Amino acid sequence: MNRPPRSIGERLFDRKTLGRSLFIGVIIACGAMYGCFSVWMEGGWRLGQTLLPSDSVYLKGITMTFAGIVFAQMGNALNCRTNRTSLFKIGIRTNKWIFLGIISQLVILTVLIYTPFLQPIFGTTNLTVKDILFLIGISVVVFSAEEIRKFLAQRYVERKRSTRQ
Repeated sequence: MNRPPRSIGERLFDRKTLGRSLFIGVIIACGAMYGCFSVWMEGGWRLGQTLLPSDSVYLKGITMTFAGIVFAQMGNALNCRTNRTSLFKIGIRTNKWIFLGIISQLVILTVLIYTPFLQPIFGTTNLTVKDILFLIGISVVVFSAEEIRKFLAQRYVERKRSTRQ
């Protein structure tokens, strides 16, 4: 509310928005794929080796990828409220609906991963506590990366303003 609204001529998806999406998207993709490959390698898979879709190691890797994207989007959702201001400045309680959304995501993810008759339909399998801790880490990394980006962007804007004066 401290800034004027976006002008009619300004595009909704400008370079900054696309750049931010690419920045966060690469982090999410790397985290999810790292989770997948680490689970596969832990299960004995090596680069170039084929895994069958029915193999439990394959299913666990796919589940980690899917869950990694969901967890990363939770961290991203918290930060999407504003492009410039830190969540710590605007307050975590200012958007109560976001928590309902995050809880809903967790419930749906849990049902898809741990309900036996849904596992073959969605190609999922059970995850361990260690896997869940890794997934929480992805969420924290995405959240932190965006907070750092906002901090640096704010410093850039402030520096630009001070050089104009």
